[in-house]
Amino acid sequence: MRYSTQPAVVRGYVWCTLLTDLPWWASLAYCLGEKGLSEWQNWPGALWAQWIGPACTFSIKVAYLAGVFGKDRVPDRKTK
Repeated sequence: MRYSTQPAVVRGYVWCTLLTDLPWWASLAYCLGEKGLSEWQNWPGALWAQWIGPACTFSIKVAYLAGVFGKDRVPDRKTK
């Protein structure tokens, strides 16, 4: 499946990927531990990217599901 013409399928996919961000942050926080989380001022850039990258995609997914980008459009299928 390269694409879907059903908005419900697309929204379901976005919901699933949105929900996978939460265990990602939970496992990262668990690996860092309380001490690692409290020393956020000393984090290297790569560790910041582990938090900020998913936070950006999470916010885009929430905005899409909230309808910030407008209504879902169904592409026209062109037959050859």
